[in-house]
Amino acid sequence: MSKRIALFPALLLALLVIVATAADLDELSQALPRSQWAQARLVAGY
Repeated sequence: MSKRIALFPALLLALLVIVATAADLDELSQALPRSQWAQARLVAGY
């Protein structure tokens, strides 16, 4: 497999991870405001 062909799936996977992370953070922000994240982590024990 050539380098160019192997690069394309890697870029798609990286884009998918970035989009999924952004969507996850958006959902978390809607459920719990960012100002309360630190307190929630302390309560959860992380």
